[in-house]
Amino acid sequence: MDQDRWRKFFKENNRHVTWVKVMLSNGDHHFFSNHREWLFIKTLCDNLGTKVSEMELQFRSHLVKIDIDEESEGVYFVPSVMGMVGAETRNYFTVGVLKKGVVYKKMYLVPELVIEKEMADPISQCFEEALIYNEKTQENREE
Repeated sequence: MDQDRWRKFFKENNRHVTWVKVMLSNGDHHFFSNHREWLFIKTLCDNLGTKVSEMELQFRSHLVKIDIDEESEGVYFVPSVMGMVGAETRNYFTVGVLKKGVVYKKMYLVPELVIEKEMADPISQCFEEALIYNEKTQENREE
C-alpha cells in the first residue's frame, strides 16, 4: 500500500469515518468510506483482469490489515447491521477471504474496528456482488 498516497488522501478528507483501503494487483489504489465503491472496484477487476492484492480498514490511527495470501481465491466485503428489539443497532464491515469454496469472514464493528464475530460460510451463502475473485478463480468459474 502506498502510504504517501494514503496520507495525502487522508489529510484532504474526513478523518472521522472508517476508511477502506484497497490496492489492486496492477498497482491502482482506492480509498473509500462508501461501500458502493466496492461495486465499482469489482467491475474494474472483472474488466481489467486484476485482483485485490492488499486491503486495510482504518479509523483514525487504528489500522487493520486483511490477510490476503497466495491461497486466497477472492476477497469479500459488505456493510452489515445487527440489532435487537429495544437495543441499539450496530454497524459492521464484514470482510472475508475465499479459500476452497469457503468464505472466512470477520465482522468488524464500525467505527471502532473491533472483531465482534467470525464465521466460515460456503460461497453459496454469500452475496455474489460482495466477492471479488482473483484472476485464476475467475477463469475457473467461467469454464
